[in-house]
Amino acid sequence: MPTHLDVIGEFREPPCPYCAGRRGIEYEVERGEPVRTAVTGVVSFAGMVGGVRYVVVRTRDGALVTHGYLLDIEVSAGDPVERGDQVGHGTERLFIGVRIGGRYVDPRGGWCRSGDRRPRAVLVG
Repeated sequence: MPTHLDVIGEFREPPCPYCAGRRGIEYEVERGEPVRTAVTGVVSFAGMVGGVRYVVVRTRDGALVTHGYLLDIEVSAGDPVERGDQVGHGTERLFIGVRIGGRYVDPRGGWCRSGDRRPRAVLVG
């Protein structure tokens, strides 16, 4: 995960699928900074939910990695992406979340399987 960014919201696993919690980590970013995907996979969702822009990438192992609070989106559902590909631009914060088998896990944990490296969100100015 991005080590050069300030964390403004730590992961808090929800006690149930519909309970309160923070299902990822929020980082402080500069508005307009390019946001690059944290993993290699296929875009499974690119759009708005509740007025917020998100890009979700499904890895070959089936993990869903969400990149959220985007200013704009530069990919579409079905697009293949490589780790480091630009998916949009950031607002003042960036959300990274990971879901495996319907369960949210800490993005900074060792959740990758099959020899994959840990995910990395890459922001460049």
